[in-house]
Amino acid sequence: MRPDQFFEKSNEVEVSESRNVKRITTFGFVSDILQAFNVERGVVYTVKRLLLDPGGLAISYLTEERFKVIPPFRILLVSTALIVILLPYTQSFLEFKEGFYQGVDSKELETQMSLLIAQYSNIWLWLFIPIVAFFSWLVNRKSGYNYAENLVLHTFLYGLTNILSLLVLIDFLVSSSFIFGAIFLLLFAYYTYAYRVFFRKSWGISIVQNLLIYIISSVIYGAIAGVALGYLSAYKADLV
Repeated sequence: MRPDQFFEKSNEVEVSESRNVKRITTFGFVSDILQAFNVERGVVYTVKRLLLDPGGLAISYLTEERFKVIPPFRILLVSTALIVILLPYTQSFLEFKEGFYQGVDSKELETQMSLLIAQYSNIWLWLFIPIVAFFSWLVNRKSGYNYAENLVLHTFLYGLTNILSLLVLIDFLVSSSFIFGAIFLLLFAYYTYAYRVFFRKSWGISIVQNLLIYIISSVIYGAIAGVALGYLSAYKADLV
């Protein structure tokens, strides 16, 4: 069921659930602590569906099962934190960082640009989400989903993208080029399947739309990020 069908008469639907009061135990006390950080409820359910049925998970979050699912931005935050913590220890990252900084000369502008990329790499990548969600909405305007609902879908998908990126941790066993190739193929199949379920399209249309949306979004994102990075680098270098 699409959100426009679920919220047919208004933008709110009452969803109630029964609650039982239990005596406090040690396990219950720990459970309350975990609930305070929102890391207990829905973890297994959300992760399972994120892996196996991302399109269906997004639909569930947009409709009647919202309170059973971890919000997509929270998944994005946690998965990004894992990337930030673990990625610097990979062989691929160390080689990239060494090569990247060797290519930077003494010019202040280039130095600031390299620092901005290195320090805020994940934030730069986050900026891709609203862009790809916009073109996803634009291509599928007749699907019944608004732009915000496309944002939900792509935030879920990007959370899994972060998780799959952790495969690079085994780059000491397998070549990084093989790992990146495998990640790309897995993500392309994953996104195509998500599009097929979420937008209720055929496999052929989902594949074409996935390619089209990714290519257009990447071009626009590259242009916007390039301008923003150049301006911020010039600003930090006191050139503007």
